[in-house]
Amino acid sequence: MRPGLPVSNLELSIAFWTSIFGFTVTHVDPESRFALLKGGGAELSLIRQEEAPAGQTYLYVRGLDELHSRCQEAGVEIMRPLNDWPWGLRDFVLRSPGGHMVGIAEEVDRAPTEH
Repeated sequence: MRPGLPVSNLELSIAFWTSIFGFTVTHVDPESRFALLKGGGAELSLIRQEEAPAGQTYLYVRGLDELHSRCQEAGVEIMRPLNDWPWGLRDFVLRSPGGHMVGIAEEVDRAPTEH
């Protein structure tokens, strides 16, 4: 699956996803209408639109705490801080330069529940 995010500034969005998340650009449309990015088994499409509506997506990563620290150091807007969920996820939510709410999660070991 490759989520597609509409963005008004393709270059700024490419810089964000490559510098903070380590994505690599696999293709940029010759007319700069879209870019395809890939990193760590994830893929992302950035689609240039003048009036780009903000959306939501959720990405699973490894090394969540390190990524969270990089986001803080880079001044990324964190919408919801790190949180541990009882269903075995640890996550946080950020706002990308295009205004998208992006949940970033890592699976964590859960303690077995008693029945």
